Amino acid sequence: MQWIKVTIVVLGVALLGGCGSREATPNTAATAATVGEVEDAGPTQEQIEAARSELPPPPQRPLLVGLGAPPPERGVNEAASDALGRIGEAAIPALLEALRDPDPLVRAEAVRALARMGPEAEPALDALIAALQDGDKGVRRAAAGAIGQIGPAAKKAIPALVQALRDYEQDAGSTH
Repeated sequence: MQWIKVTIVVLGVALLGGCGSREATPNTAATAATVGEVEDAGPTQEQIEAARSELPPPPQRPLLVGLGAPPPERGVNEAASDALGRIGEAAIPALLEALRDPDPLVRAEAVRALARMGPEAEPALDALIAALQDGDKGVRRAAAGAIGQIGPAAKKAIPALVQALRDYEQDAGSTH
């Protein structure tokens, strides 16, 4: 029964923003009082760790949060992309969702994650072909590279790649 009280206190403290602090605040004291733990304003580090060990592992989706990291956190962005690419085929549905994100940096990192999968990313080939038409040049460039990483199984992308080459030539010709 004591571990239930500790778990409630730990979760209450974490939800109210006091996790990691041994100082009593009105929020942590109120939470402790509701479960009859008035004599101690907060859980010990040992109790916190024990409660954390009972929590389920986080879902895969939070890695997508890192894909849209602001510029000072670019390392998080790239690490999330790398992790999703290494996870492999199980990450494809989440990456396909990220390809619909309004942020071009998120879309580009999702494509780079698919590129890291190589041939294993073949189920995402249609989405990569569509990404060749993206409004962002970085996404289009990453999509072409990802299709190349799939290899011979991506041969149906040849017409779209040739068109992308022509589009590039037109873009390059219009800037001179």
